[in-house]
Amino acid sequence: EEYGEIPPFVQPEITARKNHITFGGKATWEDIFFKFSYNGKECTVPTKLILPNKEKDFPVFISLNFF
Repeated sequence: EEYGEIPPFVQPEITARKNHITFGGKATWEDIFFKFSYNGKECTVPTKLILPNKEKDFPVFISLNFF
């Protein structure tokens, strides 16, 4: 549920950095940060992305977890 007005769409600034964890060379872990700026306020949403090194097509799950 959402209360109040829906804010306008804001294009995030996206930055990424590789993590030192490589899962024995089988996958690459990246930390991705989405930074949203609106009305002088900023919010950064950190995410983790783990990609297999050999496979080309694979599923991706996106989930927000505030705990």
